[in-house]
This record gives sequence, C-alpha cells and structure tokens, in this order.
Amino acid sequence: MAPGPDPNRWQPSDPELPPHEEEDATPLGSPPSTRFGLPSWSIALIALLIAIVVVVLLVR
Repeated sequence: MAPGPDPNRWQPSDPELPPHEEEDATPLGSPPSTRFGLPSWSIALIALLIAIVVVVLLVR
C-alpha cells in the first residue's frame, strides 16, 4: 500500500498559513518591532530619555 501524505507537512488544502508565511504574519493591532525585539514606541521613548539627560547635563 502506498503511503499517504505526511500529516506533519503543510498541505495546500490546509486552512493555516504555510510555515514561511506564518513567521512574517503579525496579528492585527500588534505594534511592529525593531530588530532588537522592542516595539517602535519604546525605542522612541529611550531616545527621548537620552536626549533629556544630555540636555540636563549640558545645562549644568
């Protein structure tokens, strides 16, 4: 008897995304993340805090 399709392998008829597309898919409403794994707003917040510290140190 010939073996059937591998149940662990993605089949075109599967309702889920193929493995290579699933990695790139982000759920709706989730913020994009940077290459450091932090959301974009946190990078902006860190940059703002660094700028405030630099200004405070320069004013002294």
